[in-house]
Amino acid sequence: MKVDFKNMSLRDLTESIEKGVILVPEMIQRGFVWGNAKVFDLFESIFRSYPIGIIVLWEISDDLKQKIVQGEDVQIGFKPIVESSAQVNPKYFVVDGLQRLTSFILFKKREVKVLSRQKEYIKKTVSIYYNPDKDQVGPRKSDVGNPAILVQDILSDNLNRYKLSGEQLNNVYDFKYKILNYSVPVYVLSPDYDIVDIANIFDRINSRGTKVVLAQIITAYLAVKLGDVAIDLWNYVKDLEKQGLAMNITTPAKSLSYILAGTTQVKKLLDKIGEREIKKDEVNEAWKNLKRAYDMSFMLLNEHTGLTNTRILPSETPLTALSIILYKIDKERIKRDSDFNKALAYWFVLATYHRYYTGSTEVKLDGDIKAVDKVIEEGGKLNDIIKVLVNRLLEVVGSIEINEKRLEEATSREARTKFLIYVLLCINNAIDWYTVILFAQFSGRTYIYTTYFHGRENNRNK
Repeated sequence: MKVDFKNMSLRDLTESIEKGVILVPEMIQRGFVWGNAKVFDLFESIFRSYPIGIIVLWEISDDLKQKIVQGEDVQIGFKPIVESSAQVNPKYFVVDGLQRLTSFILFKKREVKVLSRQKEYIKKTVSIYYNPDKDQVGPRKSDVGNPAILVQDILSDNLNRYKLSGEQLNNVYDFKYKILNYSVPVYVLSPDYDIVDIANIFDRINSRGTKVVLAQIITAYLAVKLGDVAIDLWNYVKDLEKQGLAMNITTPAKSLSYILAGTTQVKKLLDKIGEREIKKDEVNEAWKNLKRAYDMSFMLLNEHTGLTNTRILPSETPLTALSIILYKIDKERIKRDSDFNKALAYWFVLATYHRYYTGSTEVKLDGDIKAVDKVIEEGGKLNDIIKVLVNRLLEVVGSIEINEKRLEEATSREARTKFLIYVLLCINNAIDWYTVILFAQFSGRTYIYTTYFHGRENNRNK
């Protein structure tokens, strides 16, 4: 895997955008959403030589590039950032920086059709003015005074309608050179990156509210090889999100990859499908059963840990493992009882709290699944599955006991601590984050014991 860091001029980036070199998925919902004030702020930052952040692009693989150029059906189309008469010449996907890249074109063109929320191109007009005498820019003529020259006229060499002195022209040309040669830092991620890597990169560099865009990019990428399964996967994740069970789209993708290709590296699965080692029918069948396994996972966790919202989970990796385990068990038509479900839910809590899958994730998950497979193949009982999972957990963490010392070592701000408290509160019928309600009968009356986690106890009769 390779990351190229390069400084690209504003001129080079705008030309790449106009020629359809940089693409975005057609289904992208966010589209261009910046208002004119935001576009001007970006331009003013460039004018003042302020940094504007890094653009992140992902190089398109050769097979996908060929499909796009030849107009083949890839389930979800890919479009240029702005409408152009030039032939699409795909080379990159936008991972981060769509709003800025679109704004660059508006600097140059003033009026252009940009990709909207509705997946259509709509006309967008932005006017910016420059005064060569004051060396000042503004969104209105009145902001800069006379002479007020449209920046778009300067960048496109359309100055005939302005009566400018020699000095003013020199200032205008200096201004043009400064803007078009502004250096934009760009990270280019190679096609070798797994889609899960791209997801992790995106999550770590982006601000709140952008994950939906990434999920759509991932779905578009997966759809090239997975077809309708990728669309259904996307819809399934969106439906879960409405129930408070939000998860990264790569989580079920990794589960599906392991089931079909023996690895959570999704790129390996896509490669095998591309090489026809795995047939589409196999993918469809596996996804249908895996979706059921995820439903069972959420039901099991809700019943035995009280989990109703996945935002409390410190990591989604144990969820990947749990779904695969249930997939394997249910595929063999082994009937699970309540005691097993409860034990499996508690294993999930312990694996999560002890950060079991942190480090060598693939090795640990692979070992767990193979251990479960072995129990099933040898006709073992459900309790044997729990034993091998717990023993493997013990090998890594030493002791699964959550004692006072371990609680002291884990700070209250850690996600795993909040997760543990959440589970304990749910199990003990808590009414909020601080109060646990216990019921007792005495002499025909019901007493409610209210236990506070900072050590005090109250009780009152009802």
